[in-house]
Amino acid sequence: MTLVVTLIGSCLCVFPGIVIGILSVIDWYQTAERLSNGETIDENEYSNVLLYKICKIIDKKATCKFAA
Repeated sequence: MTLVVTLIGSCLCVFPGIVIGILSVIDWYQTAERLSNGETIDENEYSNVLLYKICKIIDKKATCKFAA
């Protein structure tokens, strides 16, 4: 039973970390595209809406131009 609970707990920690990592890379790319087009981006601004919604829970200063 301990092994099963450990595996489930590991999955619950690892999978969200992988998702946030992938979203961060996508946000990095979208931000780089926006910067290369000459846009100015605030320090706490996200380009990826899903990552913004996740990070908004922790970072109250977070903004996103594309969030509705």
